[in-house]
Amino acid sequence: MSILDLAQWRASQPDISLAALSVLNELMYLQKPLPHALTMMTGINGLLEQHNTAKHQSEMYTDKFRELLRLYTDRYWSKMLQQNDLLESFLKSLYCCTISKNGALDFTEKLEIWTPIIKGIVLSSKQNRYNDVFYQLVVEIMRRILFEFNKSELELLDNELMEENTQTEWQQFLSQCIECVALLAESRPNAVFAQVSAQWTRPHVYLLSLENDLDSGKLYELGRKLRSQSFNEYLRDLSTVCQAVVRLSPLLDASSPEVGAEVTSQLKLLTENLLTLLKFFSSNKIATLNLDKSTFQTDFDYLYAQILTALRSILPISINLKQDEVIQCLLDALGVILLPDNVAVAPVVAISASQLLLCISTVIRPKRLLETLFVLRLMQAGPKLAHLPRQAIANIYISLTGYLALPWKTIEEQQQDCSWRCNHLCEYVKCVAQNLLELDSHASVSKISSIMPNNLSIFSEVIEYFKDSCNTTKDMLANAFKPIITKALMLFNNFGISNNVISISAAEFSLSILRSLLNQFGAQFIKDMIALYITVSSREQLSFNQLAVLEKILQMFQIIVQQPGNTWTTMLPSILSFTIDQVLPLIQQHDSSLVDGTDLSSMVYVLFDSVLLHKWQYFYKPHVQYNGSLLHTSSDNMHPEHFMAILNAYGQVLVSGNDPNLVRKVLLSMQTVNERWRLFQRALFQDSLLTSFQRALINILLSGEGSLHFDLLANVLYAMGQVDNLKLRESFVTAGFPVNPKYLDVICLSTDIPTFSQKLSQLIQDAHSVHLTQT
Repeated sequence: MSILDLAQWRASQPDISLAALSVLNELMYLQKPLPHALTMMTGINGLLEQHNTAKHQSEMYTDKFRELLRLYTDRYWSKMLQQNDLLESFLKSLYCCTISKNGALDFTEKLEIWTPIIKGIVLSSKQNRYNDVFYQLVVEIMRRILFEFNKSELELLDNELMEENTQTEWQQFLSQCIECVALLAESRPNAVFAQVSAQWTRPHVYLLSLENDLDSGKLYELGRKLRSQSFNEYLRDLSTVCQAVVRLSPLLDASSPEVGAEVTSQLKLLTENLLTLLKFFSSNKIATLNLDKSTFQTDFDYLYAQILTALRSILPISINLKQDEVIQCLLDALGVILLPDNVAVAPVVAISASQLLLCISTVIRPKRLLETLFVLRLMQAGPKLAHLPRQAIANIYISLTGYLALPWKTIEEQQQDCSWRCNHLCEYVKCVAQNLLELDSHASVSKISSIMPNNLSIFSEVIEYFKDSCNTTKDMLANAFKPIITKALMLFNNFGISNNVISISAAEFSLSILRSLLNQFGAQFIKDMIALYITVSSREQLSFNQLAVLEKILQMFQIIVQQPGNTWTTMLPSILSFTIDQVLPLIQQHDSSLVDGTDLSSMVYVLFDSVLLHKWQYFYKPHVQYNGSLLHTSSDNMHPEHFMAILNAYGQVLVSGNDPNLVRKVLLSMQTVNERWRLFQRALFQDSLLTSFQRALINILLSGEGSLHFDLLANVLYAMGQVDNLKLRESFVTAGFPVNPKYLDVICLSTDIPTFSQKLSQLIQDAHSVHLTQT
């Protein structure tokens, strides 16, 4: 109580107030609950009331007090819910504190204070009691992001993107505010959505007045409005409302009998308003005006994109948007944006339009989509979409591919026209890949290098988009894309691994095929593809210039190895021989993590781990059973050369110890493989490797890095000791530990890991102490 009293702001003694607040914050940071919860809650309520009425508080005191409130709500929200009167009083005071006139950072930091309380109240089903203050908070948030309040402070926010940030100051402020509105909407989404969508009217009416001036020939009045600062503000406000709609629309529940009609009505009005604006923007009336648009063009394009995004967000739940005439209206607008030979649009608009098309074709899926003039022209355009950004082109390809390959909704299987759609899909893919399919061995390297990466990267995105689809869809995709993968492999075979652009493009596309359509292409095709990569890569000495493509090839090996069953086991000899004989020496030449952002060494050891875990039958027959001591003899291993090579590579990582991440991977792998397949009890391991591994592990424990991996090292050593505790004791003796031999017996004869770890830890500490004393 004394500290709470001292924490009140005293202008004459600010240091005491600050010190008391610091003590309270430190108490809140403690990991154990504090006593006298009611006293603390009552005291902080009093502090908050005093804070709201006090004037001229120092900035440092205000910052400390915000920190206290954030910690307090995070720690005490569950106790606050048990004291309704205290909570009600606190929320009213916190609301007054939140809306007090301060900068953007102060406001968003105060919104963070609300987060645990809102989540707690929603979980406790007591939200009805506090709905009023929540709705008031939504209103205040909307007033700020629409610049109706505190405008001078908010206009100080920088809207220029800094190099190290992905968002501008304004975007960060906006997203934090909208996230808080979404949190408030989780319990009453329909009511909050109504509050947000009500903010649409004022800026919407203003934009409609521009169209009226344009249609009426009032060009002077129109020019005056376009040059005014208020025009940019209205564009910004509408964009903000659109972003809020996008965030809230997934929370709406139109099926609820209590509010379903209300939501439907709101969505209908919002849909009509969005369509009206879309029609105005797609008419390009502003673009044809002969005036300087530099002052508003960026905001204008951003709003255009936000309108398209808002339509996409409400498309699945809006009944009006699914009507045939409305879909046609949307497609007409998309045609203006996406088709070649039209007025060029900003990249952000083209991407948003392509995302809306993707939603229409994959979510709504109207059966007559292919009969519309826009879609027919888009399919005929094929690869002639260079005026669009890459992401927009990819979305268009996915949209049209998905429409042809995915099953139509509410249509019986017999009426799905699978063969007709498959033929059309093959024709479409052949059309968009025309430039690639025309390449041959006589084409120049520069031409191939310019076409392959762009085409294959987009096709990879298309294929991977459908990797979780049904088998019928995947069968169609395999038929359509088989000529493309065949062409890519042919070019890779002709130009080899030395050309990075060609080899990486082919490998990335092959990876997408393996991830998404492996079963559809069949085992023989995949085996031939992997064999080709191994053959071509083995033609010349590998170098560090091929790291990127080698990583892709190892990822392909990884996918093959992880496939269940014995179908793929026949590929292991060539996969392991290539990895061990060619890739492993390359990475062992380099001590640390490899250059160019690729960690090839990590990929190699992940592959070895997968081979041991998923393809153990390559080394040992399944019927070999544990007989109490050795698992038969060393000759039971069917491929000892590969088995020993993998484990020797593991041992080299442990001995060198240059990369702590690799050391950890190897230790985890050995532990997991032993738990599943009793690796340490195999005769070949015991005869040839057990002692050397024990000594390597003990050396790591004695090194400076031993503490980093102590738990893993102790677990692996314990498991090895369970196989042969005499060999473990010999390894400790060989390491030269200056301790009584009886103490080593206690460690090696431990029957549980906690005891073993404790004794081992003490042994290592003693060894370090002796070493320090001697030196």
